[in-house]
Amino acid sequence: MTTSTETTAAGPELNGQAPADDTPGQAPATASERVMGVIGIAFAVGLLLIGLDLATGGAISRLFGASDDSTGG
Repeated sequence: MTTSTETTAAGPELNGQAPADDTPGQAPATASERVMGVIGIAFAVGLLLIGLDLATGGAISRLFGASDDSTGG
C-alpha cells in the first residue's frame, strides 16, 4: 500500500462514520428535481392502481364510482 492509499483507507467516510462538516457534501435537490420526483411517484401509484384494478376484476374502478354499464347506451 502506498502512503496515499493508507490515508484514504483510514478516512472516516469509509468505515461507516459521517464525514466531517468541513468536507463538501452532496448538493440538495433542486425544485425541479423534487417536482419530477413527485410526478414519478404519482405515475407509479397510477400504474399500481391500474394493475390492482385488472387483478381484482374492476373492484378499484367501482370503488371510485365508475359504473359497470355494459349496455352501451
